[in-house]
Amino acid sequence: MLSSDVHPGEELFVSCEPATAVVVRITSDYVFIRWPWREHDQESRAKWDGTVALPREESSPEWTNTPWRVQPESHKLEVGGRCVVGIPRTRVLVRRIQEYDPPRSLGWLPRPTAGVGVVEAGIGQDDEEAGYVLYLDGAEPIVFERIEAQ
Repeated sequence: MLSSDVHPGEELFVSCEPATAVVVRITSDYVFIRWPWREHDQESRAKWDGTVALPREESSPEWTNTPWRVQPESHKLEVGGRCVVGIPRTRVLVRRIQEYDPPRSLGWLPRPTAGVGVVEAGIGQDDEEAGYVLYLDGAEPIVFERIEAQ
């Protein structure tokens, strides 16, 4: 999907097939996993250590600010253990589209050229701070599906 195909106010389904990851650290609030899709960008000024932190509990205020889910449940995870991370099919509301020219240097490859700011439909839509950005051309195999009119 191209950024020109997405419009603010539109609802989409997003999903990503799970991939295997390794747990590198666990805190009371987060599980840190070695991200299975991106590569470190040696030429970027931004420093990225190859990990992503995800909230451990559904009761966390940050739970709705990421679509990524880890299995098994956080209380079953151990440092050094394997898990799977993915996005279950989720209905989202598009808030904004961001184009990056030149591609955005975030510390990983590929450098994204477009991001879509979304919030889960029906959850946090009135909160301007809620939501997250998904990259249209990132390494993660995210599927964006247009919702057909009923």
